[in-house]
Amino acid sequence: MKAKNYQLTSYPIGSLREIFFVSWPLIAGLLSGSIMMFADRVFLANYDLAALNASANAGMAFFAVIIMPMVIAGMSEVFVGRLNGEGQKQRIGLSVWQMIWFSMMMVPFFCWGGRLLSPFFSYGSANVDLEADYFILSCDFGVFWVLSSALMGFYIGLGHSRIVMLATFIANLLNVLFDYLLIFGIGPFPELGIKGAALATGVATSFQVAFFAVGFLSAKNKEVFGTHCFNFDKKLFLETIRIGVPAGLGRFVEVVAHAVFFRLVSYSGELQLTIVALVQSIYVLFSFSSEGLCKAVTAIASNLMGAKKLNLIGKVIRSAMLQHTFVTCGFAVFLFFNVNEVISLFIPKAEMHLLENQEFMDATWRALFWMGIFFLMDGLSWTIVGHLMASGDTKFIFWSAVIMNWVAYVLPVAFGITYLGWGAQEAWLVIAFASCLFFAIVTWRYLSNRWMLALAKMERELEQDYRASMVYKED
Repeated sequence: MKAKNYQLTSYPIGSLREIFFVSWPLIAGLLSGSIMMFADRVFLANYDLAALNASANAGMAFFAVIIMPMVIAGMSEVFVGRLNGEGQKQRIGLSVWQMIWFSMMMVPFFCWGGRLLSPFFSYGSANVDLEADYFILSCDFGVFWVLSSALMGFYIGLGHSRIVMLATFIANLLNVLFDYLLIFGIGPFPELGIKGAALATGVATSFQVAFFAVGFLSAKNKEVFGTHCFNFDKKLFLETIRIGVPAGLGRFVEVVAHAVFFRLVSYSGELQLTIVALVQSIYVLFSFSSEGLCKAVTAIASNLMGAKKLNLIGKVIRSAMLQHTFVTCGFAVFLFFNVNEVISLFIPKAEMHLLENQEFMDATWRALFWMGIFFLMDGLSWTIVGHLMASGDTKFIFWSAVIMNWVAYVLPVAFGITYLGWGAQEAWLVIAFASCLFFAIVTWRYLSNRWMLALAKMERELEQDYRASMVYKED
């Protein structure tokens, strides 16, 4: 039996098997991306501990700059999914091109913003020069991150997630290779230290964009999806921006909160900052699962919304939550039996005595426990957020992110570190509590069905744009 437009696999819609086969290539691909950052930090940890800490701070600052444009560009996934579900395949290429144009508009911002914002983000740091080197060079490659997000949305929205996996896997191999060559200076390559880590990641991301672009502009995709239609559609562009900006602001608020968190913990001393950077690096290694699952839910839900099959969305979310729970259990078991080996990856040979420091190890273990709680609850939350993204209910995502990250997270951590002498383990406990609150908020939103108002508005805007385009063609 032939699958319908909105059915991305041959498995029953909303089943655990469908969720798995849509999400696993995305998860594998994003694992490759997580390993990209993980590899940077492992190499830098073995190069210089100050470089590791600088990359953690500057990396969060860079994501504070990059995340909003990336999320906006990634909204191409929602429009691709909806148009595919509706059977309007020829309009898909045009919707992606709007986000490609948006990405190109960001070039001046990244080129100038990196240099203007660097002193602000590194103010008061003990590693100002190192952080500035990493941040500025990362921003120089910023446009490729945004372009990658826009083009990735094309493949994810159509359920072609294996292409995403292949591209990110190859890019990761390039990143590891250039990390090794450029950080330490192997053979004819100069020893660039932290600059080498930023340059390696930038080159790998550029390759990823080229890989996606070649496929996007293939003869088959031009014929079926109209990927050669590169004209600027003001109405479609503004509609994508309208939906994408609140979601981007929500992620921006989250990343800035994490950057502030790192700065606050640094006031507790170098040892506490090392524990936080270590635990956060381990989280980064496994965070691919939650993000890949969120994107899979968005892709499936967008197609179902385009096909007016809203009754199947609940099954999609339940299956996604079940999969995330299984992944969390596997993550916990792996970490429990290999924690010392994983921790040692982030400690230079000269600092290996920390593994025999009982205070350091006890604090790290407790921080890892609370990070595990955060990982579970945050992933469950983002399965629902994936649905809310598909429905266009992005303003709610923004306000819930503000409440979680600033009211329930940053302010308590700031108070605890300033007045109660908190360290890394207490800070991660607060993050775990905030993730539970976030889950409660987004669950209430989903069950209340208020997201359907945002969905109805997006449908009206898309219908108006379609009618306007038909009138233009007739003229």
